[in-house]
Amino acid sequence: MSNRHLPIGTRDEFGPRAIRKENLIQTISQQFIKAGFERVKTPLLEYRDVFKPLAVSGEQPYQMLDDAGESVVMRPDLTLPLARLLSTTSIVPPVQWWYVGDIFRVKKSLSGTYNQITQAGIELIGYRSLKAEWACLSEAGKICRTLGLTHLTLELSDAQFVPQILRTLQLNDAAADAFQTAFFAKELSTYQNLIAPLATNPLYPFLQQWPWLFGDSETIFAELKRLLPSNVITDRLAPLQQTVAFLKDQFPELRVTIDLTSRPPQSYYTGIFFHAYVDGGHQYLFSGGRYDKLLASFQQNCCQRLA
Repeated sequence: MSNRHLPIGTRDEFGPRAIRKENLIQTISQQFIKAGFERVKTPLLEYRDVFKPLAVSGEQPYQMLDDAGESVVMRPDLTLPLARLLSTTSIVPPVQWWYVGDIFRVKKSLSGTYNQITQAGIELIGYRSLKAEWACLSEAGKICRTLGLTHLTLELSDAQFVPQILRTLQLNDAAADAFQTAFFAKELSTYQNLIAPLATNPLYPFLQQWPWLFGDSETIFAELKRLLPSNVITDRLAPLQQTVAFLKDQFPELRVTIDLTSRPPQSYYTGIFFHAYVDGGHQYLFSGGRYDKLLASFQQNCCQRLA
């Protein structure tokens, strides 16, 4: 009776739900247009190789073979096709694009999530300044205000914080890999065993507290100032501190937290990344970050994303 049932992880949309979704898309789209972003659309089908950077994160796309025997997929992401677009056209950055469309990712059965998701977002490409991050966060904040969303928590992280600490510790590649695996997996007993030989290192007091360095921004910054050398604070934490100050000035209703223990969403993230949550929600409302390395695999440009 498969002709009467939907594949697992999909659903029909009709009636009030469909109307609410369309109204939401219109509200978001109008904000992006008002801010001066240009609409961009890419095909639903892409060659599998476009999404190689996602392989590290374990994202599983729907795939098939075309008439020529090439592996094609239903796009599991809307950012990577834009990098492909830039590499195959004469478009010269900087550019500011907005998009909305469906993505498809194979989820585990009984996970309670959908394989087909509608995503809207913006991309700022070719901007090296921290103001690009602020522009993305500002657009997200304005949309939340328009929609009447309150009691939001915005979590800020830095993709380069862990690598910088590991460089400071001067660990070899094998030790660094073991450290990151235990740290990001929250395997605290293994982590404690790995840092034990570093007991005489000036960073040891920080390493002992590191797995718990997440929470209120002011509290975390105070702890870091106490535990870390001043050069680390200046080099890596200044952008986070400046971003927190910007958010508190522009969106005082936001609760801003810092998490220096989370793994970046993708391996190509190179700076600040963020997630926003509504109180009581189990999934993030929006996310984004800087990923210069992604576009470097297509062409040399900086990229900042919000979705």
